[in-house]
Amino acid sequence: MAGKNLVGLDIGSKFTKIVQLKEKSGVKFLINAQLISTPQDLNMEDSVAMKDFLSLLATSNNLKNKPIAYALNISECIARYLTIPMVDESEIEQAIMWEAEQYIPFKLDKVNVNYQILNIDQKNKNIKVLIVAAKKEKIEFLKEVFSKAKLKLECVDVDIFSTINTYLENAPEKNKLVFILNIGAKSTKLALLDSTEPIYFSYIDFSLDSIVLDIASKLSISESESLNMLLSKNKDPHLISIIESNLINLQNELSNVLNFNFSLIADRHIGNFVLAGGACSIDEIATYLATVFNIGVIKLNPFETLTIQDPNFNIDNKYLFDVALGLALRKA
Repeated sequence: MAGKNLVGLDIGSKFTKIVQLKEKSGVKFLINAQLISTPQDLNMEDSVAMKDFLSLLATSNNLKNKPIAYALNISECIARYLTIPMVDESEIEQAIMWEAEQYIPFKLDKVNVNYQILNIDQKNKNIKVLIVAAKKEKIEFLKEVFSKAKLKLECVDVDIFSTINTYLENAPEKNKLVFILNIGAKSTKLALLDSTEPIYFSYIDFSLDSIVLDIASKLSISESESLNMLLSKNKDPHLISIIESNLINLQNELSNVLNFNFSLIADRHIGNFVLAGGACSIDEIATYLATVFNIGVIKLNPFETLTIQDPNFNIDNKYLFDVALGLALRKA
């Protein structure tokens, strides 16, 4: 792992996560993992509000002038695979951009396009590429607010790809077909991962907030009480039935994804569902998925293979750091 260590910064609707690593003799050490409440009224499209929040983070966590990696929501990006004919190395970028123009619904001068070469097929004389495009105005907005907050934005990634990065860092076997689900407060990000290659990625509207609101409505309690009940280990049968009635929606969404991608996974067995994010703390979700799909469910612990040196890190919060760790694993 050559290059500068990046600070992973993941600003979520509920919590902001910060991860810093160091590496020595091939061993990765977690030296800082912070979980900070994101202001409820934070408008992430408001440059002043974002600058003020980032400035607070920079000062309180000693991040000024440190290289930062930040993730966009997959819903803010256009990501897809391209296959281009085999060309000379000097012509690859031009060929990718020409092909990308056919699929991006904006003029190329209005977007930032990054790409990763996934496979060079010598037999069929083509190259498989993953492209990700984001509006330039969004990238320029981020550069501006980070700069005003005295933070060095070195890398902009995509949240689901950061989760994949964390999974690959921790996976004991990397030759399986797995279905990654990052279920968060506002949405669920999905990825079908074949060995180390994402063959499908997207997001759906299913969220933990929707379950919280449904419990609050049906039991006539506050949202904070509902959340506490959802996270509790001892649930009565009525509460479990409410949770499972919501999980039917998730089941239907996942079934649609699997049916849509049948041609990619035909005759293949999904080794596991990989559950990431806040949903890992709700046992009923893993149990439900394992039962209705007859597929094993593993919970992604981002720090499984790391040596933890941060004495203040609360291990109970480990599941929330999948995106932040995936960012911190990047190199400038």
